[in-house]
Amino acid sequence: MDYSQISDEQLVSLVSPNSEVHKELKRRKILKTKNLVGEIGEYFTFKFFNNNPSLTNLVESTSNIKNIDFIGMNGKRYSVKTVSSRKGAPAPFYKIEDTNPTFEYLIFVILDNSYQLDLILQLTWEDFINYKNFNSRMNNHVIGVTKKMIGNVEVLYGTP
Repeated sequence: MDYSQISDEQLVSLVSPNSEVHKELKRRKILKTKNLVGEIGEYFTFKFFNNNPSLTNLVESTSNIKNIDFIGMNGKRYSVKTVSSRKGAPAPFYKIEDTNPTFEYLIFVILDNSYQLDLILQLTWEDFINYKNFNSRMNNHVIGVTKKMIGNVEVLYGTP
């Protein structure tokens, strides 16, 4: 298909939640919401962990606890944040207390421009506390990907 020959409206509809691509991604249970980047990151995390014998298998969290996406068969809680580049926007966290861990591991998924895996980083709670910043305007904590972080945390997939 020559995309330069279709209208802006037609082009936008090709990536809309009602598009055939979105419908197929939902049918395959890759997408559950309209958060395309986040859902793709969770999908890749689940698939990567469950297909890697050296990592624990993950199951989707059935609780509505904020920031918990998966529970490992090891009993640990996993939060997943996804950005669409190594310079992606910071990921927000609300109601975080340094002394009361919300999760044991933060899995940071970094996608490339084709929404394929670039990096999977695994941060411990201590790593998260070390790299997070407080955003007083939004009254939350944020964590963004930095070269320093990539060099100091566990890289599960990709080349730093």
